[in-house]
Amino acid sequence: MSADPPSSSLEKKHEAWSGRFAEPVAQFVLRYTASVGFDRRLALADIEGSLAHAAMLAKVGVLSGDDLAAIERGLAQIRGEIERGEVAWSLALEDVHLNIEKRLTELVGDAGKRLHTGRSRNDQVATDLRLYLRGEIDRIVGALTQLQSALVELAAENTEQYSVALSDVQVTPPAGNRNLSVEFTVRNLGNTHVFPRPVLAILEDRRLVAKAEGEIQRFLPGMENKLTVNWPGTLRPGRYEGILTLVYGKDKVLTQNVPIEIPGLLAQRAD
Repeated sequence: MSADPPSSSLEKKHEAWSGRFAEPVAQFVLRYTASVGFDRRLALADIEGSLAHAAMLAKVGVLSGDDLAAIERGLAQIRGEIERGEVAWSLALEDVHLNIEKRLTELVGDAGKRLHTGRSRNDQVATDLRLYLRGEIDRIVGALTQLQSALVELAAENTEQYSVALSDVQVTPPAGNRNLSVEFTVRNLGNTHVFPRPVLAILEDRRLVAKAEGEIQRFLPGMENKLTVNWPGTLRPGRYEGILTLVYGKDKVLTQNVPIEIPGLLAQRAD
């Protein structure tokens, strides 16, 4: 059974003001108290968090299937309006959350009010911030990767170049006393010898959990050989993000993402 729709935050805010003052809020007060001018950048994160919250409410029986479908349909429409720049953000509604709440209620009625069952505004803001920052981190990492690629391409145009190719990356998960190992092929494409130093960083949910270095070898121009990085420590079963970095000259770095999976109940034993 669906819960009765609670009074909206907008209604409570309006009642609190009108119960004390007969005149409307002055525009300069609205501009002073409103945050929608800058927190509207959280809009898509707010919608993403609301969709997850609505799905949870439906799963535990607080929202009906019809309410969930209406909320999902309404939020999808609002997302499209935001992406197309069609939303007229209201200072009177103060922040991005009330703006979206009012628009959702206009589209789907009381189902939009029931969305906020079991969720405080503080919970909503904290979730939005985490989702927004996570997306921004991914965007910045992507931009940095593009910058690295541009720098590598620029370096390749120099006549005296340091250039190394990395290919055929193979991950061997641990088994028994065998360590986790990452093997790959390195080829020196430059016109001078290099001493590639491989470093493997292992991340779990963007958090560094392990780091290992491989053996350094000398590569003459045109030389191709395999290198290996072993991690002798302990990793819980699961999926990890590996970042393989090859330092092969002064300020010369090559990186490649390496998915790592520790299957089943296997775990690596520390030597």
